[in-house]
Amino acid sequence: MRKVVHLSSVHARYDNRILLKQCVSLAKNGFDTYLVIADGKGHETFDGVKIIDVGSNNGLFDRMTRITDLVYKEALKLDAEVYQIHDPELIPKGKKLVKKGKKVIYDIHEDYVTSIGQKEYLPFFLRKLVAKVFDQYEKWASNYFTVFIAEKYYKERFPSATEILNYPILPKVRPNIELNKKAQSCDLIYSGNVTLVRGAITQALLLNSIEDIQITYIGYCCPQLAQKIYDHIPTALERFELIGEGNFVPFDRIIEKYQSQQWLAGLAIFPKTKHYEKKELTKFFEYMAYGIPVLCSDFDHWKGFVSKYNCGIAVDPDDSAEIKEKIKYLYDHPEVRDTMAKNAQNAVYEFFNWQNEERKLIQVYHKLIHDE
Repeated sequence: MRKVVHLSSVHARYDNRILLKQCVSLAKNGFDTYLVIADGKGHETFDGVKIIDVGSNNGLFDRMTRITDLVYKEALKLDAEVYQIHDPELIPKGKKLVKKGKKVIYDIHEDYVTSIGQKEYLPFFLRKLVAKVFDQYEKWASNYFTVFIAEKYYKERFPSATEILNYPILPKVRPNIELNKKAQSCDLIYSGNVTLVRGAITQALLLNSIEDIQITYIGYCCPQLAQKIYDHIPTALERFELIGEGNFVPFDRIIEKYQSQQWLAGLAIFPKTKHYEKKELTKFFEYMAYGIPVLCSDFDHWKGFVSKYNCGIAVDPDDSAEIKEKIKYLYDHPEVRDTMAKNAQNAVYEFFNWQNEERKLIQVYHKLIHDE
């Protein structure tokens, strides 16, 4: 059995892309699979994946120094055929592994160049410079590795990378979509990390301008941001639910919520930002798999996507009147919502699913090992 090791100094151990998709897929396909992480929660085995914990960090500097050293030392002990790194701060350790004759994959989860522009801890005048330097550094470093990308548009920076796209795992049983029935209420759901740049306030404020809607957020939200949200909607708190204040929400809990009722739409109404304008959000495909139409910002790419597959509606995130009109339209026309729900689920089951991506993942691993 061939040994493979995934390395992360920052991601949660139950990360959807790292553990639930890639590591579990590798273990299922006969690889001796390890995941080295740093959260202080101890070792465990999850669906055949052996998780090694090097301990929690004490802040950014500690994470990028001591923790990366511990992750690297554990990687050396495991002496695997293939390593996969998931964080830019592990690039120097990945290069060391390459120098020792190891095959290393650099998995690019994020558009780090545009995300640097959103880092509030960096002075505004420094962000463009830091982004430019990092862009050159990451491109240079990628020449040492096999590169995976989680988004199609990352090909603009890494044209030779392999697309291992972040599509959802199909349920064992196709979810039943309750159709031909008008929704009893205007219930909207948002899943994933709750942050300002992902519309935490933008979406919550809809409760103030649209009296009939109810909104559920399910995903980690820091307590300070949660309080800001509550402060913005003092008269609408009874119509707002936040699951995940201060706590990581397991993905199976999110699935349960998707299936708990008929949702009018899944929210992705983000403020206008360069970082998200080309992204295909994982939440799009999760909503679609469970027959939930997408209600998203009208970035050109997002608008084109929901139009092409007729699986949702794009709106101007700054125009509450338009958003109210589109929500009312979905509510008043259940046949339109039904069509979108069917189209959404069909598209995911045919094109946008992890099972298709898993085949590519396994092919690359076999090739790397057999080329030794």
